[in-house]
Amino acid sequence: MYLILLLVIFLVLGYFLSRSRISGSIDKSTEKALDLAARNKNWWSSRLGNRRKNLTFIHWVNRNGVNYLPEEFAIWLNDLSEIERHEFVYALGDFMQGLGYDLKKLDDGSLDNKPALLQIYVEAVVIYSNAYRKAKQAQKEAEKTKQNTPSNGNQPEGRDEVPVVVNLPEIAEPVPAG
Repeated sequence: MYLILLLVIFLVLGYFLSRSRISGSIDKSTEKALDLAARNKNWWSSRLGNRRKNLTFIHWVNRNGVNYLPEEFAIWLNDLSEIERHEFVYALGDFMQGLGYDLKKLDDGSLDNKPALLQIYVEAVVIYSNAYRKAKQAQKEAEKTKQNTPSNGNQPEGRDEVPVVVNLPEIAEPVPAG
């Protein structure tokens, strides 16, 4: 009997609280807490989950990727420092995800029976890596130029202005369907 009475009191109290102004601030607090939880989940997954993704792609490049990728790509990737390699693979994973592809599929063998899809993945990796390398090279050249320029913005004496030439990547040919 007391249990039913207590339950009715809590139901009535809950009803009045939900209809009051307090419910709006509670809803906002709940949304903030859920948003914070989602951001923390993304932070932790990026710290822990992407390490495995990086390792699987690098493993695939060194194991099976040599059969599909240009030799210069594997050499370039293995010449990078560990940090640079992980930065590249993380950026590549984001790029592939933006295209709707999962980079982990290269290593898990799910593309072995789908050569056309595997070719698309490989071409996307090659195109992105070429653009990534050219962008990094341009960034290094810009930093060198910035270091050689005096802090007041004027050219040093005896030096003529040198135009900066940027080589844009070639546009890839479309892959024939079918």
